[in-house]
Amino acid sequence: MTDHEQPTSEAVTEEPVKRPSPYRNLWVPLVVVPALIVVVMVLVAVLFGAISGGKTTLAQNLVAVETGGANERTQALFALAQKFAENLRALEDGEPEPWPFDEAEMARKLGVAWERTAEEDHEIRIVLASLLTQLGDGQGVAYLVTMLDLSEADDPQAEIRFNVLANLILADLSALTDDRLADVLGRLAKCEHYDLRSLAVVAARKLPFAQALPLLREALGDSFIEMRLNAAVGLAGMGDPSGAEVLRDLLEQEVYAAERRANAALWHRAEAISTARREALKALGSLALPEDRPLVARLAEQADDPNLRAVALEVQAAWAGGN
Repeated sequence: MTDHEQPTSEAVTEEPVKRPSPYRNLWVPLVVVPALIVVVMVLVAVLFGAISGGKTTLAQNLVAVETGGANERTQALFALAQKFAENLRALEDGEPEPWPFDEAEMARKLGVAWERTAEEDHEIRIVLASLLTQLGDGQGVAYLVTMLDLSEADDPQAEIRFNVLANLILADLSALTDDRLADVLGRLAKCEHYDLRSLAVVAARKLPFAQALPLLREALGDSFIEMRLNAAVGLAGMGDPSGAEVLRDLLEQEVYAAERRANAALWHRAEAISTARREALKALGSLALPEDRPLVARLAEQADDPNLRAVALEVQAAWAGGN
């Protein structure tokens, strides 16, 4: 993902420089819209590129993924993912699926294909597991979580683990009943790969409250603004005020100016700073802490950013409506 952005809602876009990552233009989502089509299209774009699903059937594609040569398997996986995407597009448009199938049988076949795929074929395994999650099969989520344990030797640039996390963020995680994901997210939130750390913090927001709380609270002390903001926004969304001070801090222009002075490549875009400040204010507003009323009133009257003033007015109106 080097030449285009991923689909997102509002997000923080600035990222540190001089770090080992293939995602130079990464736009990390703060709030992920549960649109299933995003999963397949991100995978197809990142791992392969966009091509047509072709005229082969889904069953033929699966057989080729399991038994074909390296080239044939890649092309078959392309086509399989593309057909899923075409079905999802059709459903969104209220049209019949061009590639209908029995979900239970397809889930079974995807699971068999995943088990039969060699462990080192990471790209194929991640697509198969992600397609399983789209069918609501909890085993697909379990497969993805397993892939987060890849070593640095197996995934030196973190592309595989990055895409696993991106898909877990969009997946239904209710089938996970143990601490496996929380444990691995805790490790990744401290790793040297900025992208993994960032997505680990976002993914933590989907964990049960008791698992998410310590992970997000620890991320409040991260050296990067984006991490602190993602963690504080996540905590506020859970009704926990632990990150309130971080949110107040990130409303101030000087915080971004100071980081820019330390590294001229960071936080040089006014739009990114405005987005970060607005997200911080929205999260602070959701907490509705009495001590923040003077701050919000001041921003509603004289914030240097008109977009921030608008959010402050929205927060005030929401508070007034809720008494």
